[in-house]
Amino acid sequence: MAGHVFSALSVLVLASGILAEKWWENTVIYQVYPLSFYDSNGDGIGDLRGIEEKASYLAELGVGAVWLNPFYKSPKVDNGYDISDFRDIDPQYGTMEDFERMLRTFRDKYGIEIIIDFVPNHTSDQHEWFKKSVKKEGKYTDYYIWKDPIGWENGKPIPPNKWIIVPMLGGTSAWEWNEERRQFYYHAFYKEQPDLNFRNPDVIEEIRDLFQFWLEKGVKGFRIDAVPFIFEDEDLTDESFYGEQTQSLPEAYELVEDMRAFVDEYGEEHNVDIMLMTEACVKPDMVLKYFGTPESPGAHIPFNFLLLTHFREQTNARGLNNTVAGYLGSLKPDQMPNWVSGNHDMVRIQSRMGSATDVDLVNMLNLLLPGTSTVYYGDEIGMDSYQRMDKSGLSAKLQEDYRTPHRTPFQWSDEKNAGFTKSDTPWLPVHPDYYRVNVVAQNRTSCEPGKTTHLKNFKKMVELKRTNLAFRKGKVSTYVLDDDVFAFVRAYGRVVNLVVFNLSKSQSKPINLAKNIPVAKKAKLENIEVKSVNMPRDLTTSQLFPGDFTMPPRSGLVLSFRLTGITVRRPLDLYYVPISGPCRGAMLAAKLLGVDLNLKLVDLPNKEQLKPEFLRMNPQHTVPTLDDNGFYLSESRAIITYLANRYGKCDTLYPRDPIKRAMVDQRLYFDMGTLFQRFGDYWFPYMFAGAPRDTAKLAKLEEAFGFFDTMLEGSIYAAGDTITVADAALAASVSTIEAVGVVDVNRYPNVSRWYRKCKATLPDYEETNEKGALAFKQFADLLINKRKFAGP
Repeated sequence: MAGHVFSALSVLVLASGILAEKWWENTVIYQVYPLSFYDSNGDGIGDLRGIEEKASYLAELGVGAVWLNPFYKSPKVDNGYDISDFRDIDPQYGTMEDFERMLRTFRDKYGIEIIIDFVPNHTSDQHEWFKKSVKKEGKYTDYYIWKDPIGWENGKPIPPNKWIIVPMLGGTSAWEWNEERRQFYYHAFYKEQPDLNFRNPDVIEEIRDLFQFWLEKGVKGFRIDAVPFIFEDEDLTDESFYGEQTQSLPEAYELVEDMRAFVDEYGEEHNVDIMLMTEACVKPDMVLKYFGTPESPGAHIPFNFLLLTHFREQTNARGLNNTVAGYLGSLKPDQMPNWVSGNHDMVRIQSRMGSATDVDLVNMLNLLLPGTSTVYYGDEIGMDSYQRMDKSGLSAKLQEDYRTPHRTPFQWSDEKNAGFTKSDTPWLPVHPDYYRVNVVAQNRTSCEPGKTTHLKNFKKMVELKRTNLAFRKGKVSTYVLDDDVFAFVRAYGRVVNLVVFNLSKSQSKPINLAKNIPVAKKAKLENIEVKSVNMPRDLTTSQLFPGDFTMPPRSGLVLSFRLTGITVRRPLDLYYVPISGPCRGAMLAAKLLGVDLNLKLVDLPNKEQLKPEFLRMNPQHTVPTLDDNGFYLSESRAIITYLANRYGKCDTLYPRDPIKRAMVDQRLYFDMGTLFQRFGDYWFPYMFAGAPRDTAKLAKLEEAFGFFDTMLEGSIYAAGDTITVADAALAASVSTIEAVGVVDVNRYPNVSRWYRKCKATLPDYEETNEKGALAFKQFADLLINKRKFAGP
């Protein structure tokens, strides 16, 4: 019965799109600063056609999305972040037709999505909204934050309080007097950037309309700029420290959740996945709040700036470990990690870290740790900030702006102005190292035997991120080998990847991987995937493993291993749907047994399970279904015991001893015949048909949990003190029941203790089981809420 129930459930879930893989997950997002990327018309300024012309380069890198900094119509007091028209393209970048053609080229020709900067906090003082607000025209009267002076001194108005603008921009008063309106307006940044009043519902409606406008153009993601600044204290309370009353108010998080709800609704209506990123330069715990909650989700990607703020020249191995492990450990199962190597506001890698070789180290962390990676243009070739730039010919604003050195033109070649423009005067001077740090030079050098470059390494790491199972799906383990040597392992099945760094500024370090990395003891070193540019050109695997080898200062290596052990003729095919508890039980058991499965998602909405080829495998047309080289098997517990009998090499997982095996079998039968059966009897009629909840059936389910709690008395695991395949099956069932809140597991102390142990012990538990259980909850909520809205 359970198989049929989940088949029906899976049809609905897959049709609703809940389980569809999202395009931004584990991809590389490439940030393009339009002014500096490529000039197509010789005016010295990068433009949209220039970006389109270089689409093939970005596709060659392997990126999955391009994030564009502002290209809207603007007076450019703040390089485009002072927007005078959110619905138009600034003429220096091109036209709306240019934008639409560029987007089609990336999407249709290369499969690369476009993300745009969205700047809700403020507009330009040249925006029509502000001009009308100054004149108090209709609804625009309160579009901005206007306040009366608190008095007058020597004929001059006194600002409402002592709030200041961003200190890096001068730290002057955040209030500007408007003589025409005879009031002050608030601005968190430059005075030409008045803050919008998000306590006005009309402003929020305008923002939704802008989302709609760009979504209809084909944009798939938004990077929400300066989110913490959007709301300020209504009472205008003075601050005891900067930002106390003007940043990270609860309303900012609620607004992001409102934005998420809007784009989710649009995505559901148009069958597309829309992504939100948030920029918040605040403490890490406050950044995480932008994820929202499962009930009220926020940003898909709250930018994680830890590689910019906590990985510096002086960082040692323990400090880096604390940063990486601390961030990953703070995430909940439904929160995807992300990393950032640089951006338009920060010093570039080489100046930040102290040496050119550090470019590879930062890129290794950014690209090979779990999650989505965001890369600033030029990081792939090691472009540096132009700190000694002669600014004498620049505008006063560019001369004053501390960020100007980090925004220089992209270095395409060693031609004049780095191949960025045919103009004699690019908008900013090109970094003088362009003759050696450029795309053409690094591509040419990459062809020399044994020689590597930042660009070659970058391309290889993006390829690994896209195609290597361990880097795509594997859990991460971190290691501190000594004060200067840090390593992390990504493992999935028998594929093991090791990334190791020597962070010392001056000392080479002897390293023995077989002694210091536990998984390496059971593995064979297969390949040197990536080596930093300062590693020896003739390095071989035999030099690295299993004995000692030496890493030079500020160097990094990416190595691939394969675990020795069981041999399967080919990966077994398991036909499945992720929300199915029985499917996940079989998958967890396979992980525990060390059996590689080739997972095949069954396309239930298109009735793949009813096609002749599927019916030949399983006339019941249920999932899971196993195909072992032509031997077909259904029913999850039968699959589990078959895998254990045929491929299990560890006797304890499915013991040979008749009494011990009988105990494991009893737990498997109890799971499917009692625990999960009683859950289905109680929950599915309510979930699918809206039938009243049957308290008698709930009591039977709670009774089953009581049985299980008694079984666990005095035992660590379900069938004794050793983990077995029964734990995998039961953990999948309990997680499904817990996900919808039917039973509070904490009421049963032995079950609760056992459940925590399983989560910590079962291999790849989060990826294999937790995400599917969460999706099951989301779908249940969807069904129930839709029924409520539909009424009787």
